[in-house]
Amino acid sequence: MVDDFSRYTWISFIKEKSENFDVFKELCIQLQREKDNVVLRIRSDHGKEFENSKFSKFCASEGIVHEFASPITPQKNGVVERKNRTLQESARIENQGGRWKSEEGIFLGYATNNKTYRVYNPRTKTMMGSINVVVEDTTGKLTTSVAEDAIASDLSSDEAVEVKQSESDVEAPIPEPTKTPKKGPSIRIQKNHPIDLIIGNPDQGIATRRTNDVVSNSCFVSKFEPKNVKEALTDEYWINAILINLTQMFIYISS
Repeated sequence: MVDDFSRYTWISFIKEKSENFDVFKELCIQLQREKDNVVLRIRSDHGKEFENSKFSKFCASEGIVHEFASPITPQKNGVVERKNRTLQESARIENQGGRWKSEEGIFLGYATNNKTYRVYNPRTKTMMGSINVVVEDTTGKLTTSVAEDAIASDLSSDEAVEVKQSESDVEAPIPEPTKTPKKGPSIRIQKNHPIDLIIGNPDQGIATRRTNDVVSNSCFVSKFEPKNVKEALTDEYWINAILINLTQMFIYISS
């Protein structure tokens, strides 16, 4: 039960909905004795646990007005509905305990068909969408990883010969029967990406909406607005604009 003015909430645990009346009656009498005041009105939906003879008789004896929300319109009783949803979510989190954990991923951008972040999970090697994302704007880790990949790409040609020679000395393992892969999107990634194929400056890091200073929409207007032709002829920019328009008109007429 929620107080409509202060939003103070009383929570009682019951096994069946039929116990609602006993809980409400005890709380109503307790509040009237503690506050030395009376309950004027209550509001509920048309549930049978509220709309019954017990509630009607008690409200009539105590002079309480029992209001009901419109049928099939829970928004009319929005205060209690929102509080009920908050309590359910809190209880669900408490039941799950410490099973919540976060994972590091690579920020790819924003989804086009919904309002989520697109993140690549290196552990599962899948791309996922989520709204619970904390973006690290620091570029330290990104710069280190790019430099390491560039060095590894330069050394890949020299190390390839040594790897092939060492593999020839080891006996080839017996191949296991391979399963036919299921059709789906490719998740293969290239670990060592050559630095000369990177577009842009890798030291700048990931540019998010919070760090992007580029102006999306811009408009250039003149600071000088002439009132007549004489004033327009005193400004060189207006003279150039007039000459361009006259040239275009002359070309159009002559053609």
